[in-house]
Amino acid sequence: MIQRDDHCLFRILAAETRLAHVFTTRRFAGDAAVSPEGRAEMAARLLGRFFPGAVAAAWGGQVHGVGVAVVRDGLCGERPGADALVTGEAGVCLVAFGADCPVVFIADGRSGAVGIAHSGRRGTEGGVVTACIETMGREFGTRAADCACAISPSIGPCCYPVDLWARIEGELRSLGATRVENPRACTSCRPGDFFSYRRDRGARGRMAGALMIAAR
Repeated sequence: MIQRDDHCLFRILAAETRLAHVFTTRRFAGDAAVSPEGRAEMAARLLGRFFPGAVAAAWGGQVHGVGVAVVRDGLCGERPGADALVTGEAGVCLVAFGADCPVVFIADGRSGAVGIAHSGRRGTEGGVVTACIETMGREFGTRAADCACAISPSIGPCCYPVDLWARIEGELRSLGATRVENPRACTSCRPGDFFSYRRDRGARGRMAGALMIAAR
C-alpha cells in the first residue's frame, strides 16, 4: 500500500492501467459520509479530486448485509440495501464508506468488470465478498482467479476480537483469487491517519474507498 497525506493507493490495483482507485484518510474525509446527504457530498468530492473522467458515482446503503447492486445504464447515486456494487461500465465510480469495516476492492483483469464491498463483521460472516464475486460471475463472466483484490485499512485483530483481515483474505483465496493485497493497516491503532468507530466510541467520520474503470 502506498500512503499519501489524504489518501492511499494499492500497488496491485495501481498496476492495472485501465483502473482508477483510492482509499481516503481522515485528512480528506472530515466528518462527511455519515448522513445520506454527507455521503452524496463526499462522493462528489471524490470525483472532483481523484476521478476527473468519471460520469457518475454509486454507493450502497450499507446495512451490514450481503446485498449486491449491479450498476448500469447511468443509474447511480445510493443503492438502498446494498453492501456491494459491481459494474462493467467505464466512468462509473463505485464507492464504499467505512470507519473500521474493511472495504474490499475487486478488479477482473479478463472481463474488465469491477466490484467493491463493504465487509464488516456481519457482512463478512454472511459472505458479502463471495456474493460480490458471484454476481460479477453471473453478469460479466468473472472468475476469482482473474481478479486483483485489495483489503483496505480497517480494524485489526489487535483491537477487535475477530480477525476480519484473515477471514476476508481466506475467503478470497478459497474462491480462487491468488492476487490479494492485504496491508494489515489497523484503523484503531492509527488515529492520526484514520477514523475508528470502535476507538472513538461512534464519533463521526468515515473514510471512503472508490474504484472505477477508467473512461477511454
